Amino acid sequence: ANTERPSLVVEVDAQTWPDRERFEAEHIIYSAARELLTNAVKHAKARHIRIVLRHLADTAVLRITDDGVGISQEALAKSMADGHIGLPSVRTKVLAADGDFDIRATSPGTEVVISMPLRQPTSTKSIGPTTVTLVAAR
Repeated sequence: ANTERPSLVVEVDAQTWPDRERFEAEHIIYSAARELLTNAVKHAKARHIRIVLRHLADTAVLRITDDGVGISQEALAKSMADGHIGLPSVRTKVLAADGDFDIRATSPGTEVVISMPLRQPTSTKSIGPTTVTLVAAR
Protein backbone atom coordinates (compact mmCIF):
# COMPACT_ATOMS: atom_id res chain seq x y z
CA ALA A 1 0.00 0.00 0.00
CA ASN A 2 1.16 3.55 -0.68
CA THR A 3 -0.07 6.52 1.33
CA GLU A 4 0.85 9.90 -0.10
CA ARG A 5 0.73 13.37 1.43
CA PRO A 6 2.44 16.52 0.21
CA SER A 7 6.19 15.76 0.17
CA LEU A 8 5.71 12.49 2.11
CA VAL A 9 5.39 8.96 0.78
CA VAL A 10 4.83 6.03 3.15
CA GLU A 11 4.98 2.48 1.83
CA VAL A 12 3.53 -0.31 3.95
CA ASP A 13 4.19 -3.98 3.19
CA ALA A 14 2.50 -6.49 5.50
CA GLN A 15 1.71 -9.18 2.94
CA THR A 16 2.88 -12.08 5.10
CA TRP A 17 1.05 -10.91 8.23
CA PRO A 18 -1.96 -13.16 9.01
CA ASP A 19 -5.26 -11.29 8.89
CA ARG A 20 -7.17 -13.39 11.38
CA GLU A 21 -4.57 -14.33 13.98
CA ARG A 22 -3.68 -12.22 16.99
CA PHE A 23 -0.50 -12.46 19.03
CA GLU A 24 0.63 -11.31 22.46
CA ALA A 25 3.38 -9.12 20.97
CA GLU A 26 1.09 -7.17 18.64
CA HIS A 27 0.57 -4.22 20.96
CA ILE A 28 4.35 -3.77 21.26
CA ILE A 29 4.84 -4.06 17.50
CA TYR A 30 2.10 -1.57 16.69
CA SER A 31 3.14 0.96 19.33
CA ALA A 32 6.74 0.67 18.09
CA ALA A 33 5.63 1.29 14.51
CA ARG A 34 3.59 4.32 15.60
CA GLU A 35 6.49 5.84 17.57
CA LEU A 36 9.04 5.18 14.83
CA LEU A 37 6.75 6.61 12.15
CA THR A 38 6.13 9.72 14.26
CA ASN A 39 9.87 10.18 14.78
CA ALA A 40 10.61 9.78 11.07
CA VAL A 41 8.03 12.40 10.13
CA LYS A 42 8.46 14.86 12.97
CA HIS A 43 12.16 14.72 13.85
CA ALA A 44 13.92 13.19 10.86
CA LYS A 45 11.91 15.24 8.33
CA ALA A 46 11.74 12.12 6.15
CA ARG A 47 10.13 12.33 2.73
CA HIS A 48 10.02 8.58 2.11
CA ILE A 49 9.29 5.94 4.75
CA ARG A 50 9.03 2.21 4.20
CA ILE A 51 7.39 -0.05 6.77
CA VAL A 52 7.73 -3.81 6.35
CA LEU A 53 6.05 -6.23 8.74
CA ARG A 54 6.84 -9.91 8.27
CA HIS A 55 5.49 -13.04 9.92
CA LEU A 56 8.31 -15.59 9.82
CA ALA A 57 7.49 -18.89 11.54
CA ASP A 58 7.20 -17.85 15.20
CA THR A 59 8.74 -14.40 14.80
CA ALA A 60 7.51 -10.95 13.83
CA VAL A 61 10.00 -8.69 12.07
CA LEU A 62 9.27 -4.98 11.77
CA ARG A 63 11.64 -2.96 9.57
CA ILE A 64 11.20 0.79 9.20
CA THR A 65 13.52 2.77 6.95
CA ASP A 66 13.45 6.45 6.13
CA ASP A 67 15.43 8.98 4.12
CA GLY A 68 15.48 11.60 6.86
CA VAL A 69 18.35 13.39 8.55
CA GLY A 70 19.25 10.29 10.58
CA ILE A 71 20.15 10.01 14.24
CA SER A 72 23.58 9.62 15.78
CA GLN A 73 24.23 7.81 19.06
CA GLU A 74 25.15 11.21 20.52
CA ALA A 75 21.84 12.73 19.45
CA LEU A 76 19.97 9.75 20.86
CA ALA A 77 21.79 10.07 24.20
CA LYS A 78 21.08 13.84 24.30
CA SER A 79 17.42 13.23 23.51
CA MET A 80 17.19 10.77 26.41
CA ALA A 81 18.99 13.21 28.74
CA ASP A 82 16.51 15.92 27.75
CA GLY A 83 13.62 13.67 28.79
CA HIS A 84 12.48 12.39 25.38
CA ILE A 85 11.73 8.76 26.11
CA GLY A 86 9.80 7.55 23.04
CA LEU A 87 12.54 5.54 21.33
CA PRO A 88 14.19 4.27 24.55
CA SER A 89 10.75 3.22 25.81
CA VAL A 90 10.09 1.24 22.62
CA ARG A 91 13.50 -0.44 22.92
CA THR A 92 12.88 -1.33 26.57
CA LYS A 93 9.48 -2.89 25.81
CA VAL A 94 10.89 -4.91 22.92
CA LEU A 95 13.82 -6.23 24.96
CA ALA A 96 11.56 -7.02 27.94
CA ALA A 97 9.44 -9.22 25.62
CA ASP A 98 12.55 -11.19 24.53
CA GLY A 99 12.77 -9.26 21.27
CA ASP A 100 15.68 -7.66 19.44
CA PHE A 101 15.97 -3.94 18.66
CA ASP A 102 18.52 -2.61 16.18
CA ILE A 103 18.86 0.97 14.99
CA ARG A 104 21.47 2.14 12.52
CA ALA A 105 22.25 5.10 10.36
CA THR A 106 21.83 4.66 6.63
CA SER A 107 22.76 7.05 3.86
CA PRO A 108 20.48 8.94 4.01
CA GLY A 109 18.26 8.25 6.99
CA THR A 110 17.74 5.58 9.58
CA GLU A 111 16.78 1.92 9.66
CA VAL A 112 15.17 0.26 12.68
CA VAL A 113 14.65 -3.50 12.81
CA ILE A 114 12.62 -5.10 15.57
CA SER A 115 12.25 -8.87 15.92
CA MET A 116 9.70 -10.25 18.36
CA PRO A 117 8.84 -13.83 19.27
CA LEU A 118 5.20 -14.58 18.53
CA ARG A 119 3.47 -16.57 21.22
CA GLN A 120 0.20 -18.35 20.65
CA PRO A 121 -2.59 -16.10 19.39
CA THR A 122 -4.53 -14.59 22.26
CA SER A 123 -7.66 -14.14 20.16
CA THR A 124 -8.99 -14.59 16.67
CA LYS A 125 -11.15 -11.47 16.84
CA SER A 126 -10.26 -8.39 14.88
CA ILE A 127 -8.70 -5.78 17.17
CA GLY A 128 -9.21 -2.67 15.10
CA PRO A 129 -9.68 -1.11 11.70
CA THR A 130 -8.19 -2.86 8.71
CA THR A 131 -7.02 0.37 7.10
CA VAL A 132 -4.45 2.88 8.26
CA THR A 133 -4.83 6.62 7.92
CA LEU A 134 -1.67 8.67 7.93
CA VAL A 135 -1.74 12.35 8.72
CA ALA A 136 1.44 14.21 7.84
CA ALA A 137 2.87 16.61 10.41
CA ARG A 138 3.34 20.08 9.09
